[in-house]
Amino acid sequence: MTTGGRPAPVSAKSAAAGEILHSGAPLRLVYPGAGADITVRPLTPTAAQLAAGEVDPPETQDAYWLTNYGRPGVGSTDTTFLIGHRWVGQDAPFNRIGNIAKLGDRLTLRTQNAVLSFTVSMVTTLDKATLNTAPIWKAVPGRVVMITCDLHDPWGKNTVITADPTSPKP
Repeated sequence: MTTGGRPAPVSAKSAAAGEILHSGAPLRLVYPGAGADITVRPLTPTAAQLAAGEVDPPETQDAYWLTNYGRPGVGSTDTTFLIGHRWVGQDAPFNRIGNIAKLGDRLTLRTQNAVLSFTVSMVTTLDKATLNTAPIWKAVPGRVVMITCDLHDPWGKNTVITADPTSPKP
């Protein structure tokens, strides 16, 4: 799977209350419209992987949070990136998300101390060769971007789902 190579600082200062609020690492992704309830595990790409713009998550049915980028929640300063595999000939949560995702869908991310709601704002397919320079890597505080292989061309394309925050529930 090809990804971007821009590590970002992580900060979680709440502008509203002036207090520090870390919602924590994402633990669970729930996407009801796709029937997906997925464990999220941390994945820290190496400097070499970031420089090459390629990260391949472990071959599991889990989602992987790229820890070099943002954390979701109040005070987010960057985009949160989740990646996962789709499986040919076998059911997997990212199969359903990649096949069913559409604008306006709702999903939640559970962290250590918050449940955060998001609405899908974009679903697109990008070439792996140019994914690492695509605009999806722009730092957008609070945004979640999910990247997975495209089942129609798993070696040449990625499906990208972008979701923006709707309402945090601390």
